[in-house]
Amino acid sequence: MFPPAAVMAAAFAVLGHEFEDLRKPLQQAVSEVMVPSLAENFASGGRPTWAAHAASTEAQHSDLGSVLIATGELQGAASSPSLWSVTATDATAQGGPSYGGIHQTGWAFGPARVWALFQPEDEAAIEEVFGKWIDSALGSW
Repeated sequence: MFPPAAVMAAAFAVLGHEFEDLRKPLQQAVSEVMVPSLAENFASGGRPTWAAHAASTEAQHSDLGSVLIATGELQGAASSPSLWSVTATDATAQGGPSYGGIHQTGWAFGPARVWALFQPEDEAAIEEVFGKWIDSALGSW
């Protein structure tokens, strides 16, 4: 025998409210998947690999280091959870050095070196985070 329809409707309304605020799984996805993935992009020289410095750039600057890691400022920002703003419905990367966007899209003097790129395995890991969160929420029912 099933509970009365009004009881079921109220239970589904409460359950629905639990899924209105996605902060917990979003924060977990940022800290466990997205931040480490961006850090790996820098550690590996890009995924896919970033274009090398132009010969003329190498000739002008002897202290460049690895591509996109001249000062470490962009790498540090991309590898920090504080770059992210998490709300009830989304996670957005905000801030960091202004030149990050130039490297992301490219410009007249240099190719795009896409540093904010997530990998297919990241998508699967994010799905897993959300799946476990949903299972946990439903498990209380």
